[in-house]
Amino acid sequence: MPASVVCFGEVLWDILPTGPQPGGAPFNVAVHLHQLGQPAALISRVGDDEPGRELLRFIAAKGLGTAYVQHGPGHPTGVVNADVGDANEVVYSIVQPVAWDYIQYEARLAHLVEEAAVLVFGSLAARQAETRETL
Repeated sequence: MPASVVCFGEVLWDILPTGPQPGGAPFNVAVHLHQLGQPAALISRVGDDEPGRELLRFIAAKGLGTAYVQHGPGHPTGVVNADVGDANEVVYSIVQPVAWDYIQYEARLAHLVEEAAVLVFGSLAARQAETRETL
């Protein structure tokens, strides 16, 4: 069954005071849709590093496919550092450049999106030229 929703953009590690957690808005949407029984696919990119391999394992363990999550050398897997202040305000430091800034165009991605009813993407996907042009 083709994905009715395609989520495009960042998958990353949120580094929280309690420890690292998988995150990224498109990733979160895809996982939650899948858990609700909605066919969803994720287009993203991770580095060829242990954090990237761990994210791929996490995605697969959630039952979401990893076929459209690219991986390769050159850029590390994404990280967002969350700092909590005295008044419980949270400041996020989004590290760049990272792997999801370099999602490469592939014809199969275009076909996946053409077959879907909805394309979801976050604004962070537009911060670097390569991912922006792929989008």
